[in-house]
Amino acid sequence: MIHYYSCDYYSAELSFFYDRIFAAINAGKKYYPAQKSWFYKVFLPGLAAKKRVILWAEDENGIIVGVLLLKKSPAENKICCIYVSPPYRRRKIATALFINAMAIACTKHLKISLSEEVMPELCPLLKKFGFILSDVKIGIYREGKKEFFFN
Repeated sequence: MIHYYSCDYYSAELSFFYDRIFAAINAGKKYYPAQKSWFYKVFLPGLAAKKRVILWAEDENGIIVGVLLLKKSPAENKICCIYVSPPYRRRKIATALFINAMAIACTKHLKISLSEEVMPELCPLLKKFGFILSDVKIGIYREGKKEFFFN
C-alpha cells in the first residue's frame, strides 16, 4: 500500500528528511546538473518562506517511492520536479501526486517543464490533466538539449 504525505514548512530538525527527499529525486541529476544546488539553495529556502511544498509517497516499509516538488505562490504555481522510482511506475503514483499538488495549489492550472529525455514518458500524464505545450527552449539546463514547457 502506498501512503501520501505533504510538507509545507521548513525546520532545521528535518534536515535528514530533506536529505531523503533529495536522494529520491537525485536520479534527475543527469537531466538537471545543478539540481543539488537548486534544491538546497532555492527550494528549501522557498519552503521556509512558505512558497514551496514537498509531496511524497512511501511504500509500506517507509521507503520514498515518489516525490513532487511544488512552487506555490501568488505569482506562479509550478511543478518543479516529479519523480517516481522505476519499480513503482505505472501504479498511478504520479497521478495521485499531481492531484494532490492541484488541491494544495487550489488550481488545475499548474506549470511544468520536462527534459527531452523524459518527455515521451510523462507526456501522456500531462495530456490526461490538460496541460498544453507553451514553449520549447534549447540549452536552458544542458547545452543542446530541449526543455518543453507546459501550462
